[in-house]
Amino acid sequence: MLVVASLGALLAVLRASGPALEVEPDARVVRPWAPALIDGRRLPLASADAGSLEALPGIGPRLAERVLVARAEAPFCELSELRRVPGIGSKTLARLQGALAVGYDSRCPRTGAGE
Repeated sequence: MLVVASLGALLAVLRASGPALEVEPDARVVRPWAPALIDGRRLPLASADAGSLEALPGIGPRLAERVLVARAEAPFCELSELRRVPGIGSKTLARLQGALAVGYDSRCPRTGAGE
């Protein structure tokens, strides 16, 4: 049986021993999620693969594939541009905003690329 003295120690053990975790901002809930959310970082949309996208809330294999196809056609220079993907509406976008960052894509103007 594992006994942990603090939340920090628990997170260290979990990071070292298992899949990526997301820690809710209030630190009451810890659950599996996309790897980029460790240490408070968001998943970069410009370089995310299908598996990482599927780990996000409301994204299944088909929607992840549509995101990748849309990204190949034109970069996402702002998160709001995810709305051009069939199946991503305002509710899905709102759910994803805290989990995603635009990331770097050379096809975006420098002022529009980033988080």
